[in-house]
Amino acid sequence: LNGVDLSPLVKRVAMMKTELRRVFNSRIWPKYYENMALKTRIRQKRRRRWKRA
Repeated sequence: LNGVDLSPLVKRVAMMKTELRRVFNSRIWPKYYENMALKTRIRQKRRRRWKRA
């Protein structure tokens, strides 16, 4: 296969990735980020307690 034959496929894959990233960032990422933020806050509190004790 030549690079000329692969270039359109690579472009299609790139477009699919960008679309998936947009959907992921718009829908899934905010909720996931909020959950991670809450978890990190809880972890930090636990760590502080362990350090104090």
